[in-house]
Amino acid sequence: MKKTDTSTVKKRLSLPPALLFLLPALPLCACAAVFFHRAVWFGAALLLLAGADLVSGILRRESVPRLLPCCGSIAAGVCALFLRAYFPMLLLFSLAFVFSAVRLLLAVGQTQKRRRCRLAAAGLFVFVFALPLLLGWDPDPLFRFVMQKGVMEHVPAPADTVREDGVRAIVDLEYPSAYPNNTMSVFLAPENRGTVFYVHGGGFVLGDKNTALNSYFGSWLRAGYNVAAFDYALAPQFRVEKQLVQCGEALRFFMERAADWGVDKNRVVLVGESAGGCLSGLLAAAGVSPETAKDLGVPTAEEYGAPVRGWISIGGLVDVPHFGDTNDDLVSWAFNLMGVCGFHDPAYASSETARRFSVLSQATAAFPPSYISDGNRGTFTNQGEALTQKLRSLGVRVETNFVPPEAGERPHVYEMSPHADPLAADNFEKTLAFVQEIMP
Repeated sequence: MKKTDTSTVKKRLSLPPALLFLLPALPLCACAAVFFHRAVWFGAALLLLAGADLVSGILRRESVPRLLPCCGSIAAGVCALFLRAYFPMLLLFSLAFVFSAVRLLLAVGQTQKRRRCRLAAAGLFVFVFALPLLLGWDPDPLFRFVMQKGVMEHVPAPADTVREDGVRAIVDLEYPSAYPNNTMSVFLAPENRGTVFYVHGGGFVLGDKNTALNSYFGSWLRAGYNVAAFDYALAPQFRVEKQLVQCGEALRFFMERAADWGVDKNRVVLVGESAGGCLSGLLAAAGVSPETAKDLGVPTAEEYGAPVRGWISIGGLVDVPHFGDTNDDLVSWAFNLMGVCGFHDPAYASSETARRFSVLSQATAAFPPSYISDGNRGTFTNQGEALTQKLRSLGVRVETNFVPPEAGERPHVYEMSPHADPLAADNFEKTLAFVQEIMP
């Protein structure tokens, strides 16, 4: 009787041979996720794994409660397919991925102590991966190695073409940097009235130079202004301090090459959205203050060869200690987690480093003319207003555009879609008028 019971258990726990196709499919999806730095491939691997786990569970006649985690993993895989996110999202999705992997491996091993092994494996995973993420420690060394070696050192070949609208596009140009992810794209408008040097946002952990490629960049190009945008190494692999240094390297490279492209480096305006507002604002502050430049490790205006003419903040993070302080609890939680990853410090908000890397702290009377805009939901309106007050008290010219409550809710960096939102279009027209005034 015991032998029959044992064989029955083994039969019920066996993995169907039809699912063996996962053996080559999973590593292929995982390699694609690492190389292309896109969660869509991670999502595909997760769907395959969770789907196999679900099918094997049904064939083993497991109860519905036991199958619910598989459904959750499948939902996470679907989200990954559509979100197409970067490293932090991949790390979060790995919770579901590893859980499904443990379930499937235990089924393959035909163990009768699956529950105990599953709990032990889950506990080990939380200790190794989840706890460092939540506490803001460095990511697992394997993740660090894979992301830096497999993704961030991958530099596509530059392309130099002239588009139908007459814009010359120099795409994926590599700029000298001590850090990876060092590519830049330059779009030269036929009118060549000046240049917008754009620093992308993403809470220091997300985003790339193509974030505003169509709508926002297109608006500047149609107005006759060149656009330069670049990538920089992301957290948590690289802290904010290193990112700012790399931003300085990118701006120096652009200024040095400006003459080769027929660009007047005396007609450059810095633009930054969200965390990019922090980085670009610090570049602006350092450019006019040798002491600040030395403290932050970036060049001065003399080293660039010309000062920037102005600074535009789009929902800018200008007071880092209040990164996680918005009027939306979910957004505040996400922003605070990004701050933990960016500074590798769970208590970054009360740290001297956060104050030092705040535009609000570094701005002086020599700060360039500024345009500050923001929405009114889940964003940094209070920070923008505080910086506006300080700059005006210092005698710095500041134009602002904050969305009033009666105009309706506008989320963080709503300004990036002037083609789809009348208020965003109006904000762009005001921004353009500001630039035309400081660079007639």
